[in-house]
Amino acid sequence: GTTAAGCPPSPNGGCCLVCGSQDHALVRALRDFVAIRSVSSDRKARDECLRGAKFLANALESLGADVKVVAPPVVAPDGSAPLPIVMGRLFRDARHPTLVFYGHYDVQPAEEPDWRTPPFSMVAADGYLYGRGTSDNKGPVLAFIHAVREMHECWRASGAGPPPVNVAFVLEGEEENGSTGFREALAANRLWFSPSSSASGTSAPCAQGGGENGLVGGGAALGDARSVASAEQRQQPAA
Repeated sequence: GTTAAGCPPSPNGGCCLVCGSQDHALVRALRDFVAIRSVSSDRKARDECLRGAKFLANALESLGADVKVVAPPVVAPDGSAPLPIVMGRLFRDARHPTLVFYGHYDVQPAEEPDWRTPPFSMVAADGYLYGRGTSDNKGPVLAFIHAVREMHECWRASGAGPPPVNVAFVLEGEEENGSTGFREALAANRLWFSPSSSASGTSAPCAQGGGENGLVGGGAALGDARSVASAEQRQQPAA
């Protein structure tokens, strides 16, 4: 049998044997992700930013998603190449709507003397996780990826087959630096997302509502804040 949500029931009376099993893996992954100093405004940190893109590409591939790492077809104002965009597609059924998640792997610089804890070494304290990117935007990105993993595993465990929704990911590396090349890269790769979904033009990088089999949702808020239980804030020096 299954629960009302279609999940296999827990013998202990819980909702599901699968739901919640990703929590520890999520925290471990976030610790590793926060340690990557992906500060997009610092061109000296380019290699670290590329590590951030590779980290997400690997995470999406582990879901079974088709992954494409795209170089924006523009040149930044300083003459450098913008950081790549990581795109992913999981499930491709034209009968179902497509949920698109937008996020970014770059972060703001951290003025380390103003932090009580090292900003790129995640620390748990008082029920929160502290570190650069835990809430903007590495935590929500990983929360969404792990939520999709749980959804997929729940449906598979219930014997119901793939979930009745396609999932797409658009994860950029220049959000904290003006999103240089984002619109151009997205426009150049629209067809890769299949005929069942399309992206409308917008003045800001976001996933927006669309028509049937179009974009039906998106945004960093889709990350499960309860799973992440994270807070990023500048910590004042101890007195």
